[in-house]
Amino acid sequence: MRYSSIVEIDNIQSHPQRFLKGIIINNCNYSRLKKVKKRFEPEVKKIKFFLANQNINCAKIDDYYYYGDENSINIVYEYIKGKELTEESWNEAKIIYFLKNILPTLQKLHENKIVHGNIKPSNFLEQNSNYFLLDFGFVTKISELTFDEQDNIENEPLQGTEGYRAKEVQEGFEAQPYSDIYSLGITIIELLTAKSPQKFKNQDDEIIWELVKEISPNFRQILKKMVESNDRNRYNNAEEVLNAIEDMTRQGTRDTPSDPQSNDTSDTGGGSTGNVQNGHKNGKKKTLAEIIKQFIIYLFSLLKKPKFYWIVFGIIVLFEIIQFTRRDYLKAYKTFEEIQNDVNIAHKKGIADEYFYETKLNELDKEVLPVIRLKKNEDERVRAYRGFLLGKLNRHEESFIECEKAVSHNPNFYQGFNCLGSAELALGELKQKDNQLVEATKHFEKARDYFNKVIELLKKYPDSEDLELAYYNKASALISLEKEEEAKEAINEIKKINPQSKKSKSLCQSLKKTKCD
Repeated sequence: MRYSSIVEIDNIQSHPQRFLKGIIINNCNYSRLKKVKKRFEPEVKKIKFFLANQNINCAKIDDYYYYGDENSINIVYEYIKGKELTEESWNEAKIIYFLKNILPTLQKLHENKIVHGNIKPSNFLEQNSNYFLLDFGFVTKISELTFDEQDNIENEPLQGTEGYRAKEVQEGFEAQPYSDIYSLGITIIELLTAKSPQKFKNQDDEIIWELVKEISPNFRQILKKMVESNDRNRYNNAEEVLNAIEDMTRQGTRDTPSDPQSNDTSDTGGGSTGNVQNGHKNGKKKTLAEIIKQFIIYLFSLLKKPKFYWIVFGIIVLFEIIQFTRRDYLKAYKTFEEIQNDVNIAHKKGIADEYFYETKLNELDKEVLPVIRLKKNEDERVRAYRGFLLGKLNRHEESFIECEKAVSHNPNFYQGFNCLGSAELALGELKQKDNQLVEATKHFEKARDYFNKVIELLKKYPDSEDLELAYYNKASALISLEKEEEAKEAINEIKKINPQSKKSKSLCQSLKKTKCD
């Protein structure tokens, strides 16, 4: 297989310009192309949908499609008009600016369990002093696939590019966020030295640090940790690197006092006694009346200073900002309730289709999530509901990620665990349809465990409809695992909560080897 060149496409049906990246698969046929699609499409979809809902410095994937006759996979990227990173050596200040600009984007990817997998200088563009990340490592993996005589994929290619790969990736392990950090560190050294990795590494793949000159000791220490061969000694993700850079920058500011005389503690004729006796007059304590009198005089003196009016103005502006934020929050919360109400009504009427759920998801993302995420207890509810909408759109992996965020905010948030269980149940059913029974069983077992957690959290509400739903979901997972006796116990619990439950009747009909009481 080989990787084709990038070509620029003019406006496609009035859309902005796009980049088309084609991956040509040599000696391929329709059968092999189908297997490539099955292997990589979930990853491409996950990245595509994540980037579509983010405002970060990363080229979005607009579309992807397959040509069976031409043995190719075409990926359409957002067109970013920018220039490649310059080949001359950079100084430390420019590197720090670059890192502060690009690390938040990489942090967002890592927080959402997305690894770039192919960080190197040629995968960055500069546009108006902003840096953008391009491409992803799955492209290099597809480009190096090989097949056996039965058209099965017979290898697991390495992600990334030779020279920029971390040791663990080179050894065949899946790239992780800390693998991206290594690749970014190698990229930084290349920018500092204007040399390729082959020229600043020795035969043992170790950095020749003597070539990395004119950087501060603190930054050298950060850089060394980024490119540690042992991943256990490396930064775990982009956030840790960003924190280290920020700490170094703050330390540098503290080391240079803004007022050179601020540290002068000399005092003629009395050492530092004047400081020790602050608040005293001639060694005697002031009376309460004197303190109040001085305070009033101080307040009146402020009225004569322009700075005082700026302070008052600042307080008023701050109050208005707080009020504006509160209004925004109340509006977003009302919109959130309206979305839930619309979905409930559409569900009852049987008119909720894919377009409807997509519309409500976009509404949630644009009008609710950016505002309400500032409120921790509301954020978890919105996250779980977003996971629910993604599930309705059969985007179950994204749904799982969203539900995980909800649970991370509150470990006792039962709706979040219910959302996780539903995602696992749906993923298990998909694997079951594809005859991947081992993977399906793993998903069903995880679903059962999540629903057990929901039941545990809801035990104090024995008549809750949510508890009835949790037992229903648990029974569904157990039936999929062919554990019908345990499923029967869950069905009996539903009957205790609601003897007339339609859910228990539908579950009873799904049992093959046992019968309900």
